[in-house]
Amino acid sequence: MFNENGIPPEYRQFYSSDPYEVLGVPIGATESEIKAAMRLLNQKYHPDVNTDPLATEITKRINGAYAVLRKRRVAGGFDSSHDDRPRPASREESRYRQSPPYTGHEERRNTGQAHTRREERQDPQSEAEKHLFRVLEMGAKIFKRRIVDPIGSDHQKEKELMDFFQSERVRKYFRDSLIGEIQLWAWDRPERIGEYMDEWSSTRFDFKAIVGSPEVRKELVRIASRVISNNHMIIGSRITRQLEFWSEYGVDFSADLCAEFSTAENKNLLHDKINTAIIVDCTIDTRDFVEFIESWKTIGLDLGYSVNLPRSQESIALNVEYLAAIKNSSVKSYVEAWLKAGWIPSEEIKARLKGIYTF
Repeated sequence: MFNENGIPPEYRQFYSSDPYEVLGVPIGATESEIKAAMRLLNQKYHPDVNTDPLATEITKRINGAYAVLRKRRVAGGFDSSHDDRPRPASREESRYRQSPPYTGHEERRNTGQAHTRREERQDPQSEAEKHLFRVLEMGAKIFKRRIVDPIGSDHQKEKELMDFFQSERVRKYFRDSLIGEIQLWAWDRPERIGEYMDEWSSTRFDFKAIVGSPEVRKELVRIASRVISNNHMIIGSRITRQLEFWSEYGVDFSADLCAEFSTAENKNLLHDKINTAIIVDCTIDTRDFVEFIESWKTIGLDLGYSVNLPRSQESIALNVEYLAAIKNSSVKSYVEAWLKAGWIPSEEIKARLKGIYTF
């Protein structure tokens, strides 16, 4: 059902003029909440994963709303479109603001803390770091042009930049950003993540310590597990592709993935997927099955015996009989592919297929 403008009700929020409503966040949302909302919506409506004809336009509106809120924050530190939001004091207001009452005796009793607070407010390095972080959030190209390129051969400024990159706040920012990229592109288009990291490498930031962090490894396993669990087809090539891609950046999460699927529940899930794929289409290229089993074997999980479970044995035998009945020329190659994958037909099945294939 559509509204008067021809827009489905479930998409109405994306056609709002209020960027907060488009992203589905309250006016007082923090930057991390806004960014998280944008990423979640992109995961749901991006044209690569959503076949709805409106997916492309909705994605543009989502990214546009995020860009508007980001520009407002970068430009003024607050959102001037809402009168009820806090506003920083102007220079005139600051000049005539009443000073706090003198608390000399109490301040002398807490000299260390008082001086520390005063130094934090007046420390020029803190202001410099804030400026660097603001430029950092504008993207790699702007950060390189405004911050990195002017350094030249100034070793002192280069050291300050390296110290800035090593700060926990910056490392957390890049770690969260990388996890966001993984959530969007890890399984289908990992090269986009490579482009993201390569772009930032031009600013002298090293992702090696970030990609190997426990948080990133955990997210890689979570994404892979979700895709494997939800996809009914055999996708061994994608597992191999993931491992090869991340190995280029010094990350090997094969042991983590193997441990995740070594549980009895997940092993049964993989067995069911193999059997389901056999039943769904007996004419599917059996190389996919072999590759799927071999890819898991390379990371320490042997699924070869899955094809010898009673249900898989029966499914393969039925497919062979079906291919023979329709006089399909691929009967021999089909049987041989499964033999290569570790299939050991029972004596009963050999007797059933005696007139079709000679074991």
